[in-house]
Order: sequence, then C-alpha cells, then structure tokens
Amino acid sequence: MTFTTQRKHKAVLAQGEVKIIEDGPEFKKIYAKFFEKFAWVRKDPWKEKEAPFLRLVPKHKASWGLA
Repeated sequence: MTFTTQRKHKAVLAQGEVKIIEDGPEFKKIYAKFFEKFAWVRKDPWKEKEAPFLRLVPKHKASWGLA
C-alpha cells in the first residue's frame, strides 16, 4: 500500500524599506511584548543594541496558497 501526501505550498513575500530598531522607546515597546510572550527571552534577557528588531514598510507584497 502506498500513501502519498500532497501539501500545498504557502508563502508570503514582502519587499520594501527596512528600519533597524536597536534602542529607544520603540525598541522597549517591542521588546516588552517579546519578553511577555517568550520564555526563552525571559531566560536570557537582551539589552539595547544586543539584538535589533526589523520593521518592514512594505512597498510590494504577494502571497499564494493561503485561504
């Protein structure tokens, strides 16, 4: 007996300008959400300038395989 599994490919593509957020009020706001949500962040906390966040301002976007 042979079983075949068909999986549909799903993807999201976004292109645009990226801003690196590594300190300041915006970093603190985003980091607070990460700290609350992820135990691995609470276990090994970050300081400003140690692990930046990226904010994408999309100019072009596409997706496929999504309902």
